[in-house]
Amino acid sequence: MTGAVLWLHGTSQERTTHRPCGTHKQHLLIWKNITSPNLFRKHIAGLVRRITQHPGYILIVFIALKKWRGIAKARKKERKEAKISDEAIFAKFKNG
Repeated sequence: MTGAVLWLHGTSQERTTHRPCGTHKQHLLIWKNITSPNLFRKHIAGLVRRITQHPGYILIVFIALKKWRGIAKARKKERKEAKISDEAIFAKFKNG
């Protein structure tokens, strides 16, 4: 779970908190392994949408961005070694 909602008993107030409990690692995994420019753009668009809906989520993105330098190196290597497109891989799972 990327966020937790705390309801204060007897009131209508709510507070949303976002904890980096592994969520930033999901972004690192996507950033390293998705080599398709189209899928990467969709991921970034999803991040922007999520941050606008839940501004606290930007902290998780910043935690992941701290590791960008290492991810960029691994991503470059991954792109060179890729033999099949991301779309083709996802199509295999979708089509069974």
